This record gives sequence, C-alpha cells and structure tokens, in this order.
Amino acid sequence: MNIKLKLLGVVVLLGAAAGAGYFALHLAPSGAPPQDGVMTGFLPAAPAPMATVGFIDEDGKDTDLSRFKGKVTLVNLWATWCSPCIKEMPSLERLKTARESDHFTVATISEDVQGATAVEAFFTKNGLAGLPRYLDPKNAFSRAFKLNGLPTTLLLDAEGREVGRFEGIADWDGPEALRLVDWYIAHPG
Repeated sequence: MNIKLKLLGVVVLLGAAAGAGYFALHLAPSGAPPQDGVMTGFLPAAPAPMATVGFIDEDGKDTDLSRFKGKVTLVNLWATWCSPCIKEMPSLERLKTARESDHFTVATISEDVQGATAVEAFFTKNGLAGLPRYLDPKNAFSRAFKLNGLPTTLLLDAEGREVGRFEGIADWDGPEALRLVDWYIAHPG
C-alpha cells in the first residue's frame, strides 16, 4: 500500500479521535449540566445541605441562605480589594438582569471586613445598581465553605443545596455560563 495512503488513513483516524474527544469533553451527557468553554472549571457536586451561615442583608439585618429557598441561586463571594472580583461584577449584574425570575436569582456577598461602608462606595463608584449588597464582614462563609480564594461562586438548587462551585473569575453572562445556569433552572432540584 502506498505510504501516502497510509499516512492519510492515520490522519483521518487521528482527526476522528480528536473530534470524538472534543464532543466527549464539551457536550453534556443526558442528564448532566453542560460544561464548555470557561465553565469546564465549574465543579459539580452531589446536592449537599448548606452549612447554616448567617450574613447581613441590605437592611442591616441578620439573614441566611434559606431566604433564597425555592429559587436556583448563584451566590458570588467577593471583596472590593479583589481585582478579579471587581472585573467579574458587571457580568453578574447582567446575568441577574437577564435571568432574574421566580425561579432564579443572583446573590453577591461581600467578604470585606469594612462592611457596608466599603461595599456602598464600591457599588456607587462602579454603577452597580442591580446587585444586592449582602455582607459577611466576619468572613464566616470563607471558613464554613472552605474557600480557596475570591471570587468563588456557589450554585444552589431550589432546595438550597450546593450543586457546584466555580473558583475564580468567570463571564457570568457569556454563552457557556448562561447554558449552565439555564440547565439548573430547568432542573431545580
């Protein structure tokens, strides 16, 4: 057999194998959330009850994650001194605007020890009017959920259980994130 034909056959087989590998990595199997692009960094987890950790709501009152029960909730933990957090916040606001409903919400919880003063100044300076201003000045979330750093985003199902997390910056209104969020909205728990 001609060497050129053999090489062509090998190239075709390698191309087919690479294509199959791509689809295995980027197309979700039936029943699994889609994870492509930047969302390959999303770490799905078996739904697990969340630790009861309190934080402060926009009215300065104590609350906890049970306030979101009944909605799929994207909980972003951030701080005003965190450069990736600052860059990510506008995409979280756009995600909230695009998907906020009776079935989904976005919650941003600041880990700033300066509390409301630092957060209000940050939101005003950056024109972020559409995001909630929840506070965790004692960093209870960082300890309870063993965060490796900020930003960290937890995804909760409608029962309030963590179903996955993303550590680091993401484009939350990009097509990959929207597919992931939409999947969880369609499969609330």
